[in-house]
Amino acid sequence: MSERTRGLLLILIMVSASLVVVAITIFVLYDTAFEEHRLRLLETARSRARLIEAIARFDEVYSRGFPGGSRRATLSQVMDAHARFKGFGETGEFTLAHREGDTIVFVLSHRHSEVEYPTPVPFRSQLAEPMRMALKGHSGTIVGLDYRGEKVLAAFEPISEIDLGLVAKIDLSEVRAPFFRASLVAGCATLLTVLIGAWGLVRINRPVIRKLENTARELSIRNRIGQIFLSFPDDEMYARVLEVILEAFDSKYGVFGYLDENGSFVVPSMTRHIWDQCQVPDKDIVFPRETWGDSTWPTAFREKRAIYSNEPSTHIPEGHVPMSRHISFPILHHGEPIGLFQVANRTTDYDDQDILLFEMISDHIAPILHARLERDRKERQRRKAQEELRLTNMRLQGEVEERRKVEVALLESEESLKRQFAELSHIYNTSPVGLCLLDTDLRYVRINEALAEINGSSVEAHIGKTLADIIPDLAPELAEVYRDVLETGEPVLGSEVHGVTPARPDEERDWLVSYYPVLDQDGSTIGLGTVVQDITQVKRAEERIRASLREKEVLLREIHHRVKNNLQLVTSLLRLQAARIEEKSQRDAFEDSQSRIRSMALIHEKLYRSEDLARIDFQGYAEDLVQDLFRTYGVTGSRVCLSMEVEDLQLGVSHAIPCGLILSEIVSNSLKYAFPNNNSGEIRISLCSVDGDLLELVVGDDGVGLPEDKDMETTESLGLRLVKILVEDQLGGEIEVNREKGTEYRIRMKRAEESEGT
Repeated sequence: MSERTRGLLLILIMVSASLVVVAITIFVLYDTAFEEHRLRLLETARSRARLIEAIARFDEVYSRGFPGGSRRATLSQVMDAHARFKGFGETGEFTLAHREGDTIVFVLSHRHSEVEYPTPVPFRSQLAEPMRMALKGHSGTIVGLDYRGEKVLAAFEPISEIDLGLVAKIDLSEVRAPFFRASLVAGCATLLTVLIGAWGLVRINRPVIRKLENTARELSIRNRIGQIFLSFPDDEMYARVLEVILEAFDSKYGVFGYLDENGSFVVPSMTRHIWDQCQVPDKDIVFPRETWGDSTWPTAFREKRAIYSNEPSTHIPEGHVPMSRHISFPILHHGEPIGLFQVANRTTDYDDQDILLFEMISDHIAPILHARLERDRKERQRRKAQEELRLTNMRLQGEVEERRKVEVALLESEESLKRQFAELSHIYNTSPVGLCLLDTDLRYVRINEALAEINGSSVEAHIGKTLADIIPDLAPELAEVYRDVLETGEPVLGSEVHGVTPARPDEERDWLVSYYPVLDQDGSTIGLGTVVQDITQVKRAEERIRASLREKEVLLREIHHRVKNNLQLVTSLLRLQAARIEEKSQRDAFEDSQSRIRSMALIHEKLYRSEDLARIDFQGYAEDLVQDLFRTYGVTGSRVCLSMEVEDLQLGVSHAIPCGLILSEIVSNSLKYAFPNNNSGEIRISLCSVDGDLLELVVGDDGVGLPEDKDMETTESLGLRLVKILVEDQLGGEIEVNREKGTEYRIRMKRAEESEGT
């Protein structure tokens, strides 16, 4: 910016600031004066109205004999007093009127009327607005048209005693006139003062300004870079610093990176031109030391000095962006490189002054960059230690919880044992499962019919006999468990036993057996209790069901996988076909179809990867779908901000596919049409439960908005017609379009029985 431009800009700022101050001052004064006028008019109107009401009440009592009645007597006194009143100010006056049918009839002469009484005004016209409010019984102030059609500040008050309306008013132009004159005078005086002062200031400071410009440029670069280091996270900091460097050196291309703990050169930021135009195979932002080669920036690292050339570079990989002029400058901390700047392709040659400026920038950046890299290293160590501590805590909590569960189970078993012992006789007689009581020598003391039948002997045959006497094949296994229960005093619950009994010696069966100690009042073990349930059929049924479920799950996952693959194949075919089409509208239609098919393919991919094959996590699906659309249309989050508030819902296929297509269509329209000319903006997406059994999907943007000639009912757009069909026919819902501040689609649909929150 030239000195003349700066001077003119300074004068313009000073003039603008002064005029704004003058305007605000006059506005405040005008607002204060306006409020005083309003309050004075309101007080005057109310006092006069009350006075006239008092006169009317007096005449009602003492002037009934007056020709025309007491009302006429009151009007006569008011008109006589009004005849001697000249008004206030240049335009202020009082008016008094009553309503005859649909007409306002004035009863006093007016200072602005050439006839004795103004012409009556229709009650429904735009004129005499304050009087119309008074005759309606309202009290207050208003800025509106009077009986002449002039805009006035008026106070209105009803006179209920004699059905009249009173208005005290003054022309608004009279209130404003002094402030218009003051504004003109103050503005001219301010403008003249600022111009003279600015001229003198420029004349005096011109030499000083020239001396400070160079220093200011250096300090500006340092301050901007320092502020970026302090204010922005790593994913933004490097790119913003590079922007400052490119601007300072008027260069087209550039990179800014650092050396990581392994000695690799990491380039978190480089100009978009380099990344887009670079055709180097397998390009990356991390360059291990062993792959550096002999180009300019590796040499600058090794020799720890700046290297620049104003000749085209020949030491670059095949496919690299051509570099006509370039500087590579290492950032040194205590003599060792920790990072590097490289800029290239300036229209003029680089020189030693650029090197000096780079040295100044490097000296300023080096300690800050070193501190930031050291902080990041310690932060990674801290997070690693924190994660290890978190895992340890989780293991400890799991052990504590497991111990608590065991203790709870023991307490429940003890309570259950007490109740069972008290009701043992009834249980033995009615229980469908096998029950028995053994003494400490493992002899049967009591047994019910169910267990006796399982063992193949009568109840009487069991009493006094040992396990080996009744069930010799199972006795060794069961005796060991019984001894453990006797020794530990703790029950063994839900133990599965497999074998044969004398009741069915040729058939192996399964039983679910629980063993528990029987205690006396002193807590001593006096015997053992057993609960036996034949689960042979259950076990066989479970095996059949497990086998069937495994087959069906494998088959269903394969179906989803194949559907997803087929949809991807269709997408690929559409992409190949679109590449052969030169007509943009037809190619766009193919691309839209690809987006719709990808949204359905993503659902099947989510399903076959999910534990639940009938429903998907719509929150994760929506995020993946929208990010895919951003990538498809080449839109970055820095230009179009994405705001998503999707409730944690599990949607079935019948809802997920239509919702995915709707979301794909609306977001695609926003990315394609809402932000033309690379405008920035925001896309908002929310999905939540409302009114119990309804889901509400809202998709909107703050872009240029939907054209007025586009309507969901009559549009020829395939996308909008598809959205309407999906909402109304498949989801049984309703759609509402809001065109304020962009475009917003609000869709309400019933929650399907298969969809539920998690």
